[in-house]
Amino acid sequence: MTLLQTLIIAFAVSIDGFWGGFAFGLKGSRFRVSHIFLLGCCTLLLCTIAMLAAHLLGRFLNIGLAVHIGAALLFGLGIYILVSSIIGYRCKDAASPRKEKNKAQINAPGAGINGFCGILLLGFAVAADASAATFTVSLTNRDIFIPLYMMVMHMVTIFCGNTLAMRKKIQKHAGKVFFLPGTILVALAIIRLF
Repeated sequence: MTLLQTLIIAFAVSIDGFWGGFAFGLKGSRFRVSHIFLLGCCTLLLCTIAMLAAHLLGRFLNIGLAVHIGAALLFGLGIYILVSSIIGYRCKDAASPRKEKNKAQINAPGAGINGFCGILLLGFAVAADASAATFTVSLTNRDIFIPLYMMVMHMVTIFCGNTLAMRKKIQKHAGKVFFLPGTILVALAIIRLF
């Protein structure tokens, strides 16, 4: 397998990272460089383990399991965001400045699902299929940089998705489609299963 083929596979499996970053951006969570790096490290970790497993135990592992785990994580994250968005939308009181201050604190980077645990959950969810792809590619390709290719591609696509969603034109309408971030993640999970 050539380097170009490996990079195409890395791009293909990182598309869900774009939508994951986009979903978090719609919630108003701007990923900092440290967040992007943490997401990339999740991909690097899972892909390195997958590459080592492919080299050591290739014929004994089930590739589909990683895809199902990633789908389950995305589904859970999507449901959580969807439910919290619906509750937040119903409890919204625009007349109270105190409520707006609390809302700003809740949506601040580092709070709740936007914090460390949420970023890790997203990182491992979008990296699960990359690890399955790394496992598959590593069965026939001995390139030790495959996990690094996956990491960089995931970091780029997550950053692009998050940056696009944080644009003023999109953020202006984000309140009207409060259910969209959770729905995107649930849809990604369902698509992965089929």
